[in-house]
Amino acid sequence: MMVRVAKTGYEDGDFLRIWITDGVSSIDLLNEMGSTASTSDPLEVLGDRAYFRLEGLVPESWGEARLMVSSSSNSTQSAEFYGIDSIEFTGVAVPEPGVMAAGLCGVVLLGRRRR
Repeated sequence: MMVRVAKTGYEDGDFLRIWITDGVSSIDLLNEMGSTASTSDPLEVLGDRAYFRLEGLVPESWGEARLMVSSSSNSTQSAEFYGIDSIEFTGVAVPEPGVMAAGLCGVVLLGRRRR
């Protein structure tokens, strides 16, 4: 996923958190809070007006994964903003056990038919 953070003056209480979860466990991809409205503020440091890439690995033990985004900003002029683009989940799809069983039954039936 590509993320962009505006370079502006973030204050206490401003934050951006992006994480993945299976509903039980979670993995933070980004979790930054505004604090000082200065150039050393964690959100200010990210705010170079360019998109940057965030990646994470979903554990194999998870049966599902959801991407979560939470943010807060007190900007009334729309100066503080976050942009998100190109969200992509990749990996190997694992079929449900019922689908696998049906496929195996089909192969067995085809084998018997040919005899």
